[in-house]
Amino acid sequence: MRIKAGSEEYPLYLAPGLLAAAGSLLREQGLAGKVLVVTNPKVGALYLSRLQAGLEAADFIVTTVTIPDGESYKRLDQLTKVYDAAVACRLERDSLVLALGGGVIGDLAGFAAATYLRGVKLV
Repeated sequence: MRIKAGSEEYPLYLAPGLLAAAGSLLREQGLAGKVLVVTNPKVGALYLSRLQAGLEAADFIVTTVTIPDGESYKRLDQLTKVYDAAVACRLERDSLVLALGGGVIGDLAGFAAATYLRGVKLV
């Protein structure tokens, strides 16, 4: 399915097994290189290993940062953890930040992606 937002359009995938296929799906969109996955302990424990395996199978270089769960962690010190991980893995302008979770994770990953190096891609 394609989603249109203003002048932009992007794909939306809904199917079983997408975590394992994430790397190949991102490659189909012309993405490659480094991925910083931002997650929390609960979601990471359930899904991170499948996602990471799928990304690495498509030759992505994966770094993970885990942020504690809950609204009380939507703070500058947690955003700094994301920036620190981005710097440590040498994320570049053509790299990707991937939010594995919702709420706080999506907010922190999205803000970090929008502001790191004046913007990197976000999934």
